[in-house]
Amino acid sequence: LKLRSRKMKKYVTIDEICEMFQIKKSKLYKMTAQGRIPHLKIGNQLRFDPEETEKSFIVKARRVLV
Repeated sequence: LKLRSRKMKKYVTIDEICEMFQIKKSKLYKMTAQGRIPHLKIGNQLRFDPEETEKSFIVKARRVLV
């Protein structure tokens, strides 16, 4: 029986996302509450997939530019 190797996604904290994208925590909390940023809630903590978060910011930027 062969098991397929799946690359596990790395989820990061809100502090790490804020640092990566130079955004304030309050703004990121607001965007997650509005459903604009995909995230996981583990217990009482939020976790983010950096790739998915970046895609969300790109979509948001396109809306602003159009």
